[in-house]
Amino acid sequence: MKIDLSDIEHILNKHKIDASLVKKVVEDAKQAAEDAKADAGTGEKKGQYKHLIVVSDPNGEYPNIQNVPMWIIKVKEDEKHTDVLPRLYKAVYEFNAKSRKGRKNPIKTFGDAMQSVPPKFYKPEKNPVVTKEPVIVLVTDNTIPA
Repeated sequence: MKIDLSDIEHILNKHKIDASLVKKVVEDAKQAAEDAKADAGTGEKKGQYKHLIVVSDPNGEYPNIQNVPMWIIKVKEDEKHTDVLPRLYKAVYEFNAKSRKGRKNPIKTFGDAMQSVPPKFYKPEKNPVVTKEPVIVLVTDNTIPA
């Protein structure tokens, strides 16, 4: 809820508050509003994100892309896509080293990493995994049948 400064001034005058005190309260409120506006302007904008598809291709079957498991990962737009996989691997190493589940059953495959590693291990690496389960890709020839 926003209240205009003139409304505050009117309410204070209505209750017969000293005019010099009303003027001081209004000036303090104006200063507080300007400070809040300045603080809001210095905040960092949230960056734009792009989505990457990570493909698991252990058998080199890249031409047959329909039957290959894939995961979607969200990264900042200005970030290099080549830096993503090393950071994902680092998150898995942290999971294997620091969690009881990781020490008991270490993650050895990328698919297991996407499905089993909790998001808290990916957050420090700034790589939010959008899909934990592999996504299905539909291939089209880019034409609409008549």
